Amino acid sequence: MEALRPGDPEKIGGYECVGRLGAGGMGEVFLARAEDGGLVALKLIHADLAEDAAFRARFAREAAAVRRVSGPYTAPLLDTGDVPRPWLATAYLPGLSLDQAVTRHGPLSVEATRRLGAVLAEALGAIHRAGVVHRDLKPANILLTADGPRVVDFGIAGGPDIGTGDGTAGRPVGTPAYMAPEQITGGPVTPAADVFALGGVLMFCRTGSPPFGTVRLPEPLDRVVRARPYDTDDAGLREVVAACLAENPVRRPSTDQLTTVLPPGATGTGWLPAPMAHDIADQADSIPPSTQAGPRLRRRVLLRISGVGAAALAGMGVVRALGGAEPPAASVLWAARATAVTGYELGPALHGRLFLLDRTVVTRSGGARLDLCCLDTATGRYRWRRPLTPFDRERGEVVAGPGGVWVRSTRELHAIDPDSGTVRWSQQRAFPGLVPAAAYGVGVVYDVGPALDSDDAGTVYAHEPRTGRVVWERRVDGRPVGPLVIARGVLYVISASARGRWERVHALDAATGGVRWMSGFADEDVVMAPPFAPNYTDATLSVADDTVYVSVEGRHVHALDARTGSARWRVRPQLNIEPVLGRPYPSAAFPVTAGNTLFLGTGDGVLRAFDIRHGRQRWAVETGAPPAPVGVFRRRFTPVVGHGLVFVRGADSVRALRVGDGGVRWERRTDPSAGEPVLAGGTLHVPGKWEVTSHDPVSGRVVQRLDLRDYHRSPTAVLAGEGALYVLAGVDAVVAVGLPG
Repeated sequence: MEALRPGDPEKIGGYECVGRLGAGGMGEVFLARAEDGGLVALKLIHADLAEDAAFRARFAREAAAVRRVSGPYTAPLLDTGDVPRPWLATAYLPGLSLDQAVTRHGPLSVEATRRLGAVLAEALGAIHRAGVVHRDLKPANILLTADGPRVVDFGIAGGPDIGTGDGTAGRPVGTPAYMAPEQITGGPVTPAADVFALGGVLMFCRTGSPPFGTVRLPEPLDRVVRARPYDTDDAGLREVVAACLAENPVRRPSTDQLTTVLPPGATGTGWLPAPMAHDIADQADSIPPSTQAGPRLRRRVLLRISGVGAAALAGMGVVRALGGAEPPAASVLWAARATAVTGYELGPALHGRLFLLDRTVVTRSGGARLDLCCLDTATGRYRWRRPLTPFDRERGEVVAGPGGVWVRSTRELHAIDPDSGTVRWSQQRAFPGLVPAAAYGVGVVYDVGPALDSDDAGTVYAHEPRTGRVVWERRVDGRPVGPLVIARGVLYVISASARGRWERVHALDAATGGVRWMSGFADEDVVMAPPFAPNYTDATLSVADDTVYVSVEGRHVHALDARTGSARWRVRPQLNIEPVLGRPYPSAAFPVTAGNTLFLGTGDGVLRAFDIRHGRQRWAVETGAPPAPVGVFRRRFTPVVGHGLVFVRGADSVRALRVGDGGVRWERRTDPSAGEPVLAGGTLHVPGKWEVTSHDPVSGRVVQRLDLRDYHRSPTAVLAGEGALYVLAGVDAVVAVGLPG
């Protein structure tokens, strides 16, 4: 990066320019800072081109092209504008271009080249699926970052074979040394031209020079035939390069074919030579001079960069004691970027991996790209990102098990390889309930969907995890409405009638799908007086010892014998009435047992305790939590139980209540917008407005504190992992914190 020159703009479209990143035929590229401290790469087209109406149209197509492209190996478009001249802003990716890296440190190894080739094939595949041809893939347009390689600069992108009246049709557009023969002649350009360029890039990786040396137009087409042979000991890589550089575009492989013959793509920098990786890390850690004025701003900028190390975070003051006799600061392990992810989309953490759904805002006007991300729990670096397109943008849940990870939305189920992020298989299947979810058993993935021939029936599916093959399927009465629960070889499914007048539980053999039992209609003998009639849309259950406890929106709770399904008892809590409509506040929080007590949180903000032997209510406590609609805040109303206490979150405090009588053991103030408390490592972790405090569960004493005040970020969610806590800070950072002791 260079310093700004006299006459350079200080501000463009609300972004403060802080340095120069380069220039090209279309315009200049500046490093710019948004109001929140985030860094972007902002391209401003040249003044003479801005006067050309045809070029403005081409630039608009460029922006539209970039907006359509998404994927883990491209730079997302963040913003566009036309004052003072047309410009666009993409994510700033600190690192080295492939051109710089090879020039400084020498050619890559065969294995590194093969892994980079897989990345480029996948990136080009995402570009082509968006209906775009890059047209200028070259080492200078491939960035090596701390999170992995990225393909950038869609400055001459367009649809296949553009011919739009702006003077570009019929003219060779691109960098001659990497252009396909059809580009040189100005003929039709298809995705095969990018594959040709990919072959040239792979030769550059191994030799340090372009595949055909210095090329200037016009150049004879027989240059492909005259090109020096690519000499390598790796026959497989030699064949890939030769196929990509075929003169006839029809003979070149597709990007999908390339991904099948190349190894898994590269993430992070561990696949690169150590000097090159260190150089990339230095670029990621460097701060533009104009951001050095305030240490607080400098820290905010760095927190937005993925993979910030724990030592750097500690040095920047992300976590600190609040002064005086306050408890010690939490031990930060790492921090990583996560854009606009919600608390319900953080997790799970399993076998050294943290999964999350990352919703990247593409433009101010709306629209989002949803990625499934996998972070290494030891380092915080992204192992991979997988765009889920198309995907329901409203809701998604992630399930992980040995050898696989599955994502369920309201419309589909995706099975994804946990090592590479590739999609193994997908099922287009509507989820009939409110909160989409799948379940993993022993070597089986379970899902539900509606029956095709009836509104009052559903189907349960058992899939082989790696292939998606249906092992068995079982039709059930009613619509499946709640989460699937597996316990002791039994799969429990709750269903309800289409009109919501009854619900029942199905206990299926998890291995075969055989019906062990079905409960009776829980509401068949209940007649409700007008104007209110039950309309069950969500339900939950839990299994403890030999009993199944079912809550249907908190309107009624019943206990079933886990062996036979016969009802042991049934109660209808007296829920508080919603003042406007005169109806009870429902909620489908999970029932939780401890000893001989069943706890149930309901949407009216009340925690109730029942005797598990006969269902008689022991006590009820107003938590102060605001009412919530069905299916939205299961976690908020599901109590945390341990150490002879039940921990509840109210409007502005967390209280520890005695299990026996509901009396308050201790209480601590918190913020109404904070996330839910988590019990992990023998400690209760409570999110507040600007911090996460870890308490001794019995006394309430604070034993450590994670402070996020300097960043004006609230802890949105806390997730317990293997020996660590993962804190979602605001909507753009995940911080891993060590457990006390």
